[in-house]
Amino acid sequence: LTSTAVNSSAVYLNWTQPINFTSSGSYTVNNTCSPTQQTGQTSIYITGLSPSRTCISIVYSQINGVTGVGINISYITCKKIYFIKTHYVSNLSPIYGILTRWLILLLSPSVVPSQPGPVTIQNTTPTSIAVSWGAAPNMTAGTFNYTVTYQTGPQINDTTTANTSLVLTGLQSGTTYTISVATIGPVNLKSDPVYAYNVTTSKAYTLLNDTAVYLNWTQPINFPSSGSYTVTSTCSQVQKTNQTSVYITRLTPGRTCISTVYSEIRGVTGNGINTSYITRPSKVSPVVTNMWKNGSMQVTWQNVYAADNYVLSLSSNKGTSQTISVFSNETLSYVFSDLLPATTYILTITTVSGSAQQLSDPVSNTTYPSQPGTVMVANKTTDSIAVAWGAAPNMTSGTFNYTVTCQTAGYQSNEAITANTSLVLTGLQSGTTYIISVSTIGPMNLKSDAVYAYNISTIPLNVQNLIVVSTSTEHVILQWAVPADYKDGYQYRVNVSNGQSIVTASSGITIDHLTPGMLFSFSVQTLTYDQTGSALAVTSCCTDAAAVRSLICSGPNLTQAMLNLSWTQPDGFNNGFAVQVKDLITVISTTDYHLIIPNLSYNTEYLVSIWTNGCGNRSNVTTVSCMTGITGMFPVGVNIINIQYNQFTLQLPVHLLDSSHGTITHYGILLTTNSGTLSNEAIYLNKTFSDWKAGATPMYLAMVTKSQLQTRSDVSVLEVLIGDNSQYEGYTNGPLMAKTSYRYALVLFTNLVIKSSLISVEQSFFSISAINEAGTLPENPVIHCCVCMSVSIGLYQSIDDTQRKNLYVTCDSCYCDSFCSEPIKVEHYEAHFKKQRADSFCGFAEEFEDLKPVGVAQPKSSALAPENRGKNRYNNVLPYDSSRVKLSVQGSPFDDYINANYMPGYNSKKEFIAAQGPLPSTVNEFWRMIWEKNVHTLVMLTRCNEQGRVKCEEYWPSESKHYGNLTVTTSSEIPLDDWTIRDFDVRNVKTAETRCIRHFHFTAWPDHGVPETTELLINFRHLVREHMDQFSRHSPTVVHCSAGVGRTGTFIAIDRLIFQIERDDMVDVYGIIHDLRMHRPLMVQTEDQYVFLNQCAMDIIRSRTGTNVDLIYQNTAALSIYENFEPMKKSKNGFYKA
Repeated sequence: LTSTAVNSSAVYLNWTQPINFTSSGSYTVNNTCSPTQQTGQTSIYITGLSPSRTCISIVYSQINGVTGVGINISYITCKKIYFIKTHYVSNLSPIYGILTRWLILLLSPSVVPSQPGPVTIQNTTPTSIAVSWGAAPNMTAGTFNYTVTYQTGPQINDTTTANTSLVLTGLQSGTTYTISVATIGPVNLKSDPVYAYNVTTSKAYTLLNDTAVYLNWTQPINFPSSGSYTVTSTCSQVQKTNQTSVYITRLTPGRTCISTVYSEIRGVTGNGINTSYITRPSKVSPVVTNMWKNGSMQVTWQNVYAADNYVLSLSSNKGTSQTISVFSNETLSYVFSDLLPATTYILTITTVSGSAQQLSDPVSNTTYPSQPGTVMVANKTTDSIAVAWGAAPNMTSGTFNYTVTCQTAGYQSNEAITANTSLVLTGLQSGTTYIISVSTIGPMNLKSDAVYAYNISTIPLNVQNLIVVSTSTEHVILQWAVPADYKDGYQYRVNVSNGQSIVTASSGITIDHLTPGMLFSFSVQTLTYDQTGSALAVTSCCTDAAAVRSLICSGPNLTQAMLNLSWTQPDGFNNGFAVQVKDLITVISTTDYHLIIPNLSYNTEYLVSIWTNGCGNRSNVTTVSCMTGITGMFPVGVNIINIQYNQFTLQLPVHLLDSSHGTITHYGILLTTNSGTLSNEAIYLNKTFSDWKAGATPMYLAMVTKSQLQTRSDVSVLEVLIGDNSQYEGYTNGPLMAKTSYRYALVLFTNLVIKSSLISVEQSFFSISAINEAGTLPENPVIHCCVCMSVSIGLYQSIDDTQRKNLYVTCDSCYCDSFCSEPIKVEHYEAHFKKQRADSFCGFAEEFEDLKPVGVAQPKSSALAPENRGKNRYNNVLPYDSSRVKLSVQGSPFDDYINANYMPGYNSKKEFIAAQGPLPSTVNEFWRMIWEKNVHTLVMLTRCNEQGRVKCEEYWPSESKHYGNLTVTTSSEIPLDDWTIRDFDVRNVKTAETRCIRHFHFTAWPDHGVPETTELLINFRHLVREHMDQFSRHSPTVVHCSAGVGRTGTFIAIDRLIFQIERDDMVDVYGIIHDLRMHRPLMVQTEDQYVFLNQCAMDIIRSRTGTNVDLIYQNTAALSIYENFEPMKKSKNGFYKA
């Protein structure tokens, strides 16, 4: 691409035609200084530019709508030219002589002359072209001329004229010229030219074929009819004619010839005119082959004489074409590439020799179709394969098909032809490997190269009769029958549910590294050569349970005859264990991995077998031989009767002295008043009553006697009187002290040795039971009756005659029991209250003191069992066996224990459950008790932490939490100044049953103390009772504090007291506490709490008569702020109304 400046406003661009550029192509010229132009030539004039301007032009070639990559050029337009006029003046100077002064004047910029009008071709001859043009407008005659330029190829000629027409002579016939006319003005400034393109002179000859030429000429002026012409030629003979044309034949193809024509008139020959021409070259016969399947064709031909080059033209039936020029000295073949597939092309070759050309006959051929895309397997079955492939690109729909071939060794299926890009090959053999090919079939049945999918197998048949041959803890052996279509090379993939995957060629396998006691599923799949898998054959089984490890068996001493078993958790999973002792098999489901086997014989060897149960086979049996221990005499069933101020009687079951524990020769009772922990009780066997009385020992042997069981086989119990002053050797069974708490231990001797009237501890054989509570002895009745009489006399003197008649207080029972209590009528209670509170509540203190021994002699064997001791918060607050709450047994016989007792209320004997505050280890049991006893009302009377000490585990969750099989969710919480009310949703995950429980948490009660006012507790009781009456009519209400005796007893007592006052018009605080203590020890634990209850009774009575304005007592509702309280009904916002 080059540029030539024409003037200050025009530039001439020309460029070289691209290789293989077709005649139908065109060019687009973009300019930064002028509009875009289109042209079919390889040059263009860009006009209308500004002077001294930098411009960029870009030329793009276009063929069949496709634009090629542009080439660009930058240039600067010419500057304007200015006229300069000079003038000089000479002066005579006396000093310097003649002086010359030049005046240089810049007149004006020069003016480019205007363009001529359009150029018109008037006439053409073989040697001349007559042209004319319009006059340049606005030009002054005589100040300008026209320059005419005519150009063919690289040769440029020009001439100047003042006229508007000109005959260009001396031209070559049959030649194309470009003619331009421009105006030339002052200082030779030239206007933009005006063009006439592709002007061709007429030919003096016509090439007829490769051996003949037709010549014609113009008759001379005034040529007579008698004249003739003589035609000579360098390539043929001379001819004579009187016509203005002649045929010259028998020429050699591709030969340059010169013919001269002479005119003759009456024998006179004129000057001849001549013309030169080249005969047409010989016609070539091209051969077109499509031997390649890559979208190309090869053209070959034979060289012809005098050929300068060959122009190959290839066009298709789809409108595409290519033209290429091949010079004869290069090659006689050419390959057309990038052709459309499955397309018929027509080829012609034009032989060029100089200005002569010869067109070949057309030859056609068709390209091969393009290959299909990649072959993919869409689906496989046992007898079919569904394949799909990509469409063959650049193919015209409807002009081609696909042929699909499915081949295997020794077998080839029929070809299938389809116009689609997918096909299902049917009728195949199962488990067989095939090679699948797809080709495109185009016109003339030309077929593309095939696209292959190798080693495609149909799905094999699945294995048969999959079974589990055997199992162990870590292994499973599988076996199966080969599939019906079995072939060499088949393999089998075994998948295990634990993630293992094993491939084998055998029809059986051992699966290793499994987990004992676990359910596994197994699948077996037939595999072909290319790993195509069959349908799955599935089975499942459990591995054997693993045997227990580290089995330890021991027989503890000083307990029941039992064996303690413990073992390490076996590997894997299990459903529990089975333990066999003799003929008894115990099946347990536990995660604690220990078991107590009770009800055995002492000091006896047992063979214990244990195995693990699982979802499959049980484990191997682990066996151990162990002996039960020697008994330490656990006095189960010992009752205390006939408690007097100085003695009591123990009733011993005779089985304690039978030979099951060895031959008992003597038995004795160790006695102590010490409430602390005593160890090594054997050192006190030689301590006597005298030693204890002198303060020399905390414990002494109160009595010892010879066993008479063998001679008294008809009795079921033995009564042992303690404190009867009897003697044995050096021991005295001395009288006991009134109002004193005693504890005892039973001593059994299998060999008793006496030295110096005392037992020889070193030589005797004996066992000592645990120390048990005997209770507190009552007051000496003589002293107590004197007190009663004094009280009665004082009371009698302090009231009038009417009151004396209605007074119920009697002391008839003082002589037979320390329990001296009778209900007092409401109207007489104020006088009784004033009397008892005199002298710093001395009367109430004496009443409370009399309550201390109540109920303490009752057995508490379950609470004292070693397995249950850790479930008690305090060692001195243990539930009596007779009234304790029993839970369901879930494995261990001790699962039924919880530190809680049924308590009588006013309405029923089991209206309440008094419980200790849960420990971290007993929270699950606490919720289990609430569920199993169908509790709907729960009262808590302590804070979780008081004065830096933990009083109770916080057993409820902030949101939701699991406790064993129960899920507890806190659905609402209402905190107030003195108590908080919560609602719990308790759901049993096994049964999906949900219950609602209301939690009344009183927070204003100090430990071992009393609330600030009686009104506070009375109002709280009414709030609780209202809920109980609606939801707990047929189930107990759980009440607990920390130990479950002091505050708990006070709350239960005040509920009974209010009912007693309201319904019976009686007050019997002492009787209520006595009843409570017969069901749980230490109920109403402190004297302050006892006095507080009496004060409550007094305030309630006064509120009924209107004399206590400080107590706003409401019998039916509780507090005014709870008047709209709707128990157990949720509001829309999730909280309960309050």
